[in-house]
Amino acid sequence: MIVCSCNVLSDKDVTAAIAAGARRPSAVYAHKKCQADCGKCTRQICRLLKESGVEGITGCPPDLDGPETCAAAACVPSSPVASLP
Repeated sequence: MIVCSCNVLSDKDVTAAIAAGARRPSAVYAHKKCQADCGKCTRQICRLLKESGVEGITGCPPDLDGPETCAAAACVPSSPVASLP
């Protein structure tokens, strides 16, 4: 299933990032060497993080059923990613 249309991230990509140690949406993007674009996928990434059962999740809204917004901290990768010209 595609989780992020902007970066073509699948649920398997997110699961792989979590297995590699991602504990926040920005770490999932960084794992795939991309960054959030529109941010609409952040809630689904957070759901997958929470469903994985890992501890130490950050950068996710406490209410995943609230309005679709992208918290700035969740959308900015923890390490810079080179952008295309």
